[in-house]
Amino acid sequence: MYFHRKHSKTSRCLQLLEAYRPIGGGNPRHRVVASLGDADIPKEWFDALAILIESRLADSVLLLPPDLPQEGQQWVDRIVEQIEGKRREETKLSGETLDGVLVGQVDHSHSTVLGPLVVGLYAWKKLGMDGVLNVLGFSTAQCQAACALVLGRLVEPMSEHAFYHWLPQSSFPDILGPEVCSGGAQRYYRVGDKLFEQRGPIEAAVRERIGKHFGLKRTVFLYDLTNFHFEGACEANPLAVRGRNKQKRNDCPQVVIGVVFDEFGFEVLHRTFAGNRSD
Repeated sequence: MYFHRKHSKTSRCLQLLEAYRPIGGGNPRHRVVASLGDADIPKEWFDALAILIESRLADSVLLLPPDLPQEGQQWVDRIVEQIEGKRREETKLSGETLDGVLVGQVDHSHSTVLGPLVVGLYAWKKLGMDGVLNVLGFSTAQCQAACALVLGRLVEPMSEHAFYHWLPQSSFPDILGPEVCSGGAQRYYRVGDKLFEQRGPIEAAVRERIGKHFGLKRTVFLYDLTNFHFEGACEANPLAVRGRNKQKRNDCPQVVIGVVFDEFGFEVLHRTFAGNRSD
């Protein structure tokens, strides 16, 4: 998608266009997705707005969303609402019914991920993770943020910054409460740091509770190493050094992550080593 300002003798009109290829082949063409009249939108916002609008309409998550001021985000919401309203109006109503429901008149918007989060939340509560974190000094709000951050990493692995922008597009506000979206991205950076600081006691508690829940008698332990490289210099990280990278990125500093499993496939613990550590 892209923006184009159409000029006439008496007026001008800002349009959001999208390119498409006709069925059966032929040269690409473009069509009007939204007509915004004489909207006063700065030209330097055009590219970022088009990217965010297209992502919202496709219900996808951007790894590195472009930065826009609050007014720009409001334009994204307004344009997406206009496009979705137009699409609903253009939908042809059908007389087909299913259990008394007119199928052609059913629509939905703002679809969110729910199923995996419900499963993860059940496991979180079954293991009593809020109690574990409370003992380690986590407040109620920090326990909520930790739950969201951990389950989010299971469902959509991403950075804390991207995770915070993904939150409203998930079902977390419904199952954990709307306050999960408050506090800004820094809230999740702080909670992530606190989880990392307490990783030893947390892993020990989870290991013990999983063993009791499933009645495990562990006798065999397996380990594996992988590495994680960084694009930057990582001068403040003493563990980030160059080594044999499994993705052939030997030009980048890296750390080695070791994970220990039991014979049932449950993680026992993990450790982070210098990037030049070998198996």
